[in-house]
Amino acid sequence: MINIPPVPANTEIRGPLIPDVTKAWKLGQLLNATVARDASANDTVLIRMGLTTLEAKTPIPLRAGETLQLLVKALGDTPVLSVQTGASPPQVAAQNLKNFISRQQDLTALLAASQKVIADPLVSRQLKQQLIDLAGNMPDLKQGAQADVLKLLIKNSGVFLESKLHNAQAGTLPADVKSQLLRIGAQLEAAAPGLLTRPQATTQDALLAILASFQKGEIDPAQLSVTLTNQLSKEEQRKFRQALATAERGLLPRGLVGSYDALMAFIHQQADAGKLRQHLSSLLETMAQLQQMKSACEGALAKITSQQLTPLTRESEQPLLLFDLHFKDGSAYHLINFRMEREPAAVNQGARGWTITLSFDFEELGPVAARLHLCGNDIHTLINAEKDSTVALMASHIGLLETALGRIGFDQIRVGVAQGSISPPNDVAEGVQLLDENA
Repeated sequence: MINIPPVPANTEIRGPLIPDVTKAWKLGQLLNATVARDASANDTVLIRMGLTTLEAKTPIPLRAGETLQLLVKALGDTPVLSVQTGASPPQVAAQNLKNFISRQQDLTALLAASQKVIADPLVSRQLKQQLIDLAGNMPDLKQGAQADVLKLLIKNSGVFLESKLHNAQAGTLPADVKSQLLRIGAQLEAAAPGLLTRPQATTQDALLAILASFQKGEIDPAQLSVTLTNQLSKEEQRKFRQALATAERGLLPRGLVGSYDALMAFIHQQADAGKLRQHLSSLLETMAQLQQMKSACEGALAKITSQQLTPLTRESEQPLLLFDLHFKDGSAYHLINFRMEREPAAVNQGARGWTITLSFDFEELGPVAARLHLCGNDIHTLINAEKDSTVALMASHIGLLETALGRIGFDQIRVGVAQGSISPPNDVAEGVQLLDENA
């Protein structure tokens, strides 16, 4: 960013003086401008903003007709504007990757949010059915303990979707978690076109412009609710929705009163004013739920994609597989994180085995991590739990676990249980940078 301090206007400029223009500016505001006259570095440049022309010193060469975005960095007697230069490809990639990483969340948030959406009468039947199918494919823990069911769950965890597509295994796609999430995302877009997962910056003028379009019939109530949802924060959405439902403007923060009054004035002119007011309130409630659902869907897709890409960042050539499995327990859902990694040959004196780590945090058990070493018919397992009661419970059932492992073919079995803090799994190898902050 390059600062451009304006200089006093000369006789060539016909228009308002700089102090008059800056009264309408706000810190952080972006101004669109056009260069009115060529200027070399450290020369005086003429910049046109609408009907206003400003004169300023520029540290960079500018050409007549060039469009700029200027950020208001300081006001007062000597305002400071900063030219917003285009970001380089590495900067764009780094910012997009930051946003991608920050969106990641597991599927439980979407499963929880889906309950309200399924019960909403304004939501399409197609979207409801997609959500019902997603929840219906979740097994309970007893089913997950069956070898054939577990194998199928791993195949449908989402991390193998592209492999299925490459091998033309279309028949396996309906139950694949990532495939289901992509279909849910498409249904969400169809239900609320243009609905954003993060609100835009709200201004009174922007809200009034939206309402003016509604009053002119340029957008319908559904489009109005989408646009308002995009403009308002979650708290503002809630208060605006409540004010519409109860006709109580006192619930609103000062910044929304003008927009609310303009909308209510229009509603009162309609034949079915009360019905329209309640319909808009219901639409805003639906859009808030769909916004939450869309955010959860994008987060779940981002996490699966990250699990697919993370092995590519490793310097080690040992295969690595990351995936999540979800299990239902009544109306609740349990999440188990899996990490499967091939061991170097030296670990087992020439034989190559596998290390499998299971991490979960069930409410009744607390954080638990189980690490399994598999090599041929040998299995060594160490279970760590944070709660003393969980350690005691698992230690009392070691015999059952050893018997079950022997029944499926393991000869050498060692199982241990220990108490200790559980660290979150680190899926990124040390020394590998996903982001270059200096890019």
